[in-house]
Amino acid sequence: MALTSLGKRVGIIDADIYGASIPNIFHLESKPLDQTTDERLIPLSSHGIEMISTTFFMPKDKPLMWRGPMLGKMLTNYFKGVAWHQDTDIVLIDLQPGTGDVALDIHTYVPKSQMIVVTTPHPNASDIAVKAGLGAKQIGHEVLSVIENMSYLMIPERQEPMYIFGQGGGNQVSNILGVPLLGQIQIESPTDDDLHYDGFIFDIFVQIAKQL
Repeated sequence: MALTSLGKRVGIIDADIYGASIPNIFHLESKPLDQTTDERLIPLSSHGIEMISTTFFMPKDKPLMWRGPMLGKMLTNYFKGVAWHQDTDIVLIDLQPGTGDVALDIHTYVPKSQMIVVTTPHPNASDIAVKAGLGAKQIGHEVLSVIENMSYLMIPERQEPMYIFGQGGGNQVSNILGVPLLGQIQIESPTDDDLHYDGFIFDIFVQIAKQL
């Protein structure tokens, strides 16, 4: 949404196959997708952002119990069988944490893709994020930057942050990978609709988007 506010047309591939959450974030109904005359999938759209996700192919609340080969087949559909808008500027690919089959498959379909590593301040999370970044570099992706999520909780009564997951994870990852830390995003309690183009946290995302 921050990229969209800067005039970019954005698509999202929800490639975190087992933990697909993008449609829920955008309050999209889980339903089968329409197809073009050449049998390509037409992605659903929300806030002007097109997206494709495993959620659209599975009955609601049914767990996904797939082995590796099935993941590859689904990713083939994502990268070769989706009718994105012809003026799409950027396609964001949401990957699962760490490394694995999906990350390797992404390299096959988009060998020149660029990666943004997301971590939390906690050392256990930052260790995994470092491995994801080093793995991406190993197979030829360009790591652009690091974003630290859930950096702190702001206590209104005290007007000061509480670092409930510790500090330093984002800086550790950026230092090891040799890329900038673009932003630190505070924890915010979810509301009925978190999707809005204003507020302190959205301003942080806009600053990150401008740098990207």
